Amino acid sequence: FGGGTGVLDIAAVDLYANSATSVFYDDLQLIPAKHGVRRYGEPSAGTNDKPLIYALDDAISPSSTFGIACRSGPLSNNLGAIVFTIRQYTTGLSYAGINLLVDPFPAIISGPAMTDAAGGSIFLQPLSTSFAGWKLFVQYIWIDPNVNGPLSASDALEILIQ
Repeated sequence: FGGGTGVLDIAAVDLYANSATSVFYDDLQLIPAKHGVRRYGEPSAGTNDKPLIYALDDAISPSSTFGIACRSGPLSNNLGAIVFTIRQYTTGLSYAGINLLVDPFPAIISGPAMTDAAGGSIFLQPLSTSFAGWKLFVQYIWIDPNVNGPLSASDALEILIQ
């Protein structure tokens, strides 16, 4: 991680073991924060564990594409939508078995969807200079036949277009 020479070093990782005698950690990931993008909220349970949404690039305009991906999220044959909105729920709202973190009205339902190497869906959204300074909120919601609901939802993103 940078060979001890700079900003790529990790200062500390606190993995609390809760007084257990043996602890194992697997599949730890370091995901760099994207400029202008902040994750928030708890995801609802999904078929493939807790789904997490993240940005593929900085939220800087103009950009012909701005990618959003979801890990541990929907199966490829499940119907779903990524919702962009200008408002969020401050505390979240339980609706039809999911944690709704964005206000669904007014909303922009975005696509098309593709699949990344890890099986999460990727959505591409252009960022225009006319939207510079806007704050958007986004969450991925889909029909998941294997959970109670039958909906599942990722955590959410706050996107400040710059």
